[in-house]
Amino acid sequence: MRTLLVSGDRDANVTVQQSRAYRDAAASAGDDIELMELPGGDHFIVVDPDAAHWALVDEWLAVSPPAAH
Repeated sequence: MRTLLVSGDRDANVTVQQSRAYRDAAASAGDDIELMELPGGDHFIVVDPDAAHWALVDEWLAVSPPAAH
């Protein structure tokens, strides 16, 4: 299953470096994973559909629908 990690570059709770390390480890294990780094984003921007960056996530989801189970 494709996985999208979304990380604000100003997130102090889960740093973008942590997200990069997770992405790299998952990719090394064979996972289909992508990291979307949101400039100026904090920890909560990734769950706020009213945030300007949300359109990027929504766009990714439209192009990369989840696999059928």
